[in-house]
Amino acid sequence: MGDEIQLFGAIAVRPAVLPIIASFETATGLSVASKWELNPRVKTQIERGEPFDLVITNPNLVRDLTATGWVLAGSQVPFGRISMGVAAKAGGRAFRVDSIEAFEHALKNAKSIAYASDGTSGGYFTGLLERLGLAAEVKPKLVPILEGRRRPAWLVAKPSWQLFR
Repeated sequence: MGDEIQLFGAIAVRPAVLPIIASFETATGLSVASKWELNPRVKTQIERGEPFDLVITNPNLVRDLTATGWVLAGSQVPFGRISMGVAAKAGGRAFRVDSIEAFEHALKNAKSIAYASDGTSGGYFTGLLERLGLAAEVKPKLVPILEGRRRPAWLVAKPSWQLFR
């Protein structure tokens, strides 16, 4: 190993990991070159030969990469969890999501719902809609945001869009 560590990580963990990188570099004298992608792309790119020394991605993807020999068995260490959030347009009417029923009501009454469709959170969200029995009713309102772009907030902030009313 040289003086540089190649980190390949999921976009979702980037804000939490960047301060750790700076501390690590200061403590060790090593440098870290980082690349950030959506979780599924991390796995796909590694399988295509993307160079890395350290990968940070979802546990199920680490298991897959371990099973196919891309990740050293036994080297996995869980270190955190990422939550999902719900937001509404600034200045819009407040909504409740403090119970499953209130969350379902908010989804049913939304004019549109923007969500990051390509990443793990998008899969979780659409699976949640299925588990709640709302998929068919809510599907026409969904606005999929591709490739992890930070556009959901932009879409719902435009006057013609409103996440929850």
